[in-house]
Amino acid sequence: MIRKIGTWLLFILLANGGFAQRTGNISIERYYTIKQGNIWFHATRLMYGFRDGILYPQTETDTIYFYNDMEHELAYRFDNLPEFLKVEMIPQKVAPKSEAKLAVTYDTKVKNTFGPTFDFFYMQTNDDKFAKKRLIVSPDIKEDFSKLTPEELKNAPEITFDKMNYHFGTINMGDKITHTFSFTNTGKRDLIIRATKASCGCTSPEPKKKVISAGETGTIEVIFNSFGKHDKQDLRVTVITNDPTNPVSVLHLKGIVKTK
Repeated sequence: MIRKIGTWLLFILLANGGFAQRTGNISIERYYTIKQGNIWFHATRLMYGFRDGILYPQTETDTIYFYNDMEHELAYRFDNLPEFLKVEMIPQKVAPKSEAKLAVTYDTKVKNTFGPTFDFFYMQTNDDKFAKKRLIVSPDIKEDFSKLTPEELKNAPEITFDKMNYHFGTINMGDKITHTFSFTNTGKRDLIIRATKASCGCTSPEPKKKVISAGETGTIEVIFNSFGKHDKQDLRVTVITNDPTNPVSVLHLKGIVKTK
């Protein structure tokens, strides 16, 4: 029962955008379950709202809570810190056998991308058991359409795909498949392709143009390398645009890969 409660608690915390600080009725051992040497973490990955993500061009702060189980004060520095992140240790001096937190601020304007992301940085410490802690930040960055007026929404761009699914049939492992998805800007202003992201490294999507005028047709070429793949495949390509009604479109390449 405890495990089930813990799982649902984790899901609720993720769904609501972060992790709550430990309260007195939860023990340190139960709360800080990710033990990296003498530093115990409640979580080592920040998703900044999970499903809600961060709206571009906002800056948002999320928190990593941890416990210093060492017999001495924590010495630390942050390595591999991307320019779009700022990290603050609270308190700045972490006493032995005490709790602390990292306030991690994410600047979407500096990151300048859209959709799911994955980055990390290191906290280098004086922990003789596990000195280098890898901490992950992976928000979903979304465009903020909330300030558009009714007139702007009426005249907004709109992406319309001819087809969103392509079945390549049965191929041999190692074969490459190339398919071009076509779409039209059926709106009234320029359509901008913010990003195209594949579900795995085996698939490479590339739009021919990133700015498509009203009434113009555009294409996205997708190359699938089947090396190392087998059986049924459902490869997804996510297309992110400035269409306020449908900012995220998901294309599918499906088929079967057989070993020779």
